[in-house]
Amino acid sequence: MRSINKKLEYEIRTIIENCNEPYDDLNKFFERYFIDTVIDEILLKTLKLIEESHGNITVFELANSADVHPKKLERLFIQYLGISVKKFSKIIRFGEMHRVLSKYGMENLIQKILDKGYFDQAHFNRDFKKFTGVNPSSELMSILYNT
Repeated sequence: MRSINKKLEYEIRTIIENCNEPYDDLNKFFERYFIDTVIDEILLKTLKLIEESHGNITVFELANSADVHPKKLERLFIQYLGISVKKFSKIIRFGEMHRVLSKYGMENLIQKILDKGYFDQAHFNRDFKKFTGVNPSSELMSILYNT
């Protein structure tokens, strides 16, 4: 299971890094896994809520919205996606941050970071390193986001 998670994380990271609109590509990516699968309605509802909130929603809020226990929700995500609800939400939030920086650049970076649900720049930096594998040096950020 661990190698599947690493492969999945690598493929998602590649999609986020290589496109300006990751949602369409992420949808296509996940559709490959679900072609012959009947997807649980609870999962569909929570995926939609995560996308609409750009990843800024808690597991507790999702579970309440779907009228299900958080543990059941976690089991559904692990079963169908191979990752936790929280990890999926982080991926979506990082993808949204990447989209905003690609479109608008790094001017007012701290405000953009806060607007996307990060607590501070260090919080964003940790996710950046986790999803890209490199530290977000100002030089790298300038190259990535054409500033």
